Amino acid sequence: MKSSVKKINVKNSKFSLLNIIRYHKFIGISLAIWLLIMVVTGVLLNHSNDLELDKASITNKTILKVYGVKQPENGFSFLIKKNIFIHQFGEKLFFNQKVIENVGQISEKVLVASNNQDIFIYWNQHVVLLTLDGELIEYNEFFSVENAIAIGTDEAKSFYLKTKEGLFSGNSDDLEFVPSVMVDEKIKWHKSVPLTEEMIKRFSLTISYEGFTWERLLLDIHNGNVFGYFNKYLIDFLSFAFLGLIFSGIYIWFKKLK
Repeated sequence: MKSSVKKINVKNSKFSLLNIIRYHKFIGISLAIWLLIMVVTGVLLNHSNDLELDKASITNKTILKVYGVKQPENGFSFLIKKNIFIHQFGEKLFFNQKVIENVGQISEKVLVASNNQDIFIYWNQHVVLLTLDGELIEYNEFFSVENAIAIGTDEAKSFYLKTKEGLFSGNSDDLEFVPSVMVDEKIKWHKSVPLTEEMIKRFSLTISYEGFTWERLLLDIHNGNVFGYFNKYLIDFLSFAFLGLIFSGIYIWFKKLK
């Protein structure tokens, strides 16, 4: 007498042992990748001070865009004399390739001129006075002349600022500017040129964004904050994934015992 054997279509069943094993492997690999990221970021954060990750600023455009930080797309260059330039890029000023420190953030396009002795930089009642070697002589946040639209010099090495109200002249010794009746033809007006693409790329690597360090990025990846609003859903997904891994593992173990 032949015994009847009930055949089950294993391949077509969503909850067959074969499919459960596939799900188990997929969940396991996914969680293993996540755990690997946690381990790597955790180790790096543990040695953050040694690696100076808290001081290393992020300059990658894609990463900064995720954080809502927009890098400057253009800038300006001012020729002072041979091999001496003042560059403006975003909120920073550069003497050749070096950032000019301790002059605050630049809120608008600057005006720059030199009388072959000093370098005079102006923007919105702010004045920076430098030597031809780039050393800071003076920084004034409350300069007397407002809303200047052009800057120039004359043969007597005086500086001139043009405003809608008229001309103002002064020198770099005391920075006392007074109204002037000098005609435009006797003044050499100093102009800027746009930064080249190469210079923009170079300065992009030197600008630091306060708070946007590699330590912060690693910390945000480690705790999930890099996903912003969706972080809580990521935690939910990982929790259910671990539950799925546990229950599928138990199910497979029991099946193999039979």
